[in-house]
Amino acid sequence: MENKRKDSLFFLVVTLFWFAQYIFVPFLTPHLAAMGVAASVSGVILGAYGFAQLVLRIPVSVSEDCLGRHRLYMSLGLLSVVTASMLPVLFSSPAAYLISRTLAGVGASTWVSFTVAFTGGYPNVKERMGKLIAANNLGILISYLVGGSLFEWLGMKPLFMISACVAVIALCILPLCQKGGSTGTHPFRIRELWDVLRNRNLLTCALMCALMQLINFATAMSFVSTYAQQRGASGFVLSLVAIAFYVAGTAASTVYSKGVFSKMSDRAFMVMGFGTFAVYCLVLPLCTQVWMILAAQLLGGMSRTLLYTQQMALCTATIKPEQKTTAVGVFQSIYSLGMTVGPVVMGWVLEMTGNNYPTAFMCISVFAIFGILWSAVVLKKKA
Repeated sequence: MENKRKDSLFFLVVTLFWFAQYIFVPFLTPHLAAMGVAASVSGVILGAYGFAQLVLRIPVSVSEDCLGRHRLYMSLGLLSVVTASMLPVLFSSPAAYLISRTLAGVGASTWVSFTVAFTGGYPNVKERMGKLIAANNLGILISYLVGGSLFEWLGMKPLFMISACVAVIALCILPLCQKGGSTGTHPFRIRELWDVLRNRNLLTCALMCALMQLINFATAMSFVSTYAQQRGASGFVLSLVAIAFYVAGTAASTVYSKGVFSKMSDRAFMVMGFGTFAVYCLVLPLCTQVWMILAAQLLGGMSRTLLYTQQMALCTATIKPEQKTTAVGVFQSIYSLGMTVGPVVMGWVLEMTGNNYPTAFMCISVFAIFGILWSAVVLKKKA
C-alpha cells in the first residue's frame, strides 16, 4: 500500500514536470512570429531544446550510473525548468527565448533519471513504461488545456510564471516519492560506455526514435500551431489542436501498457507506426479548416506515442542492468538529434517555399516513408 502511494506521488511529479515544460508550447511559434522572428530563426530557437539534450543526456546518464542518485538529478531538472520559465518573464528578446529553450532542454535531459527511477529493477518494464509515458502525456495534455484557457485572457508571460510555480510544487513533492528500482553504483569505465555505444539494438532503436522525433518536432511540436492559426484558430483552439495530439497519445500509451500489441512483431509495429505518421503528414496539407487539423492530430498523436513507447521499451533489451541508465541516456541523447534538426529543417523548408505549409508538410512526409522502408528492411520479423 505504501509503495502504491509513493508510485502515485511519483506519477504526480512526472505529470507536473511535463505540465511545467509544455503549458506555453502551443503558443510559442505564433508568439515568436508575432515578435517578427523569421521561421528559420524560430526553428533554431525551438531546436535549442533538443540540442541541450543531445549534448547532456549521455554525461547525465553516465554520472547517474556512477552515483545512482536519481532524486538529485530530478531535482536539478526541475530547478532548470524554473529558471527556463522565468527568463522570458524578465527579458523579451529572441536571445532570451533561445537561452530559455536551452535551459528547458537541460531540464528534459534529466528525464533519464525519472525513467530509470520508475522502471529500474522491476520485472514488468513495459507495463511501468506505459504508465510513465501516460503520466508524461497527461501532464502535457492538462498543460495545453490550462494554457489554452488562460492564453487569450492573460497572454504569454503569466503562462511562464505558472510553469515556474508548478515546477516548484513538483520539487516539494519529490522527496515524498518512491525512489524506484536501483541499478546500483559503480566506477565509470570508458570500455563500458563503448560497449553501450556499439550495442546494435540500442543504436537501431535510438536512430529510429530520432527519425520519429524529427517528424514530430517539425510538425506537431512546432509549426502545426502556426498553420492552424492561419486557418482561423484562436488561442483556445490552438490548445485544442495540441490537446488532440496528446489525447490520442495518452489513450495509445494506456492501450500499450495493457499488452494489446504484445503479439505484433517489432517489424510490423514499426511499419504501422511510421505508416500512420506518413499519412498524418500527407493529410495535413488537405486540412483547410481547423476541425480537420484536430482530426489529423489524433492520428499523429497515436503514431508518435506508440513508436516512442515501443522504442523506449526495446532499447535496453540487450543491456546489462548496471549499464541501463547509461543506455537510456545514450538512447535519449541520440533521439534528441531529431528534436534539434526537425524544427530547423521545417523552418528552412518554409523559407525556401515562401511559407507554404502544405508543401513543407509533404516534404516532411518523406522522412516517415523512409522510416517505413527502414523498419521493413532492418528489423526482425520476431519480437
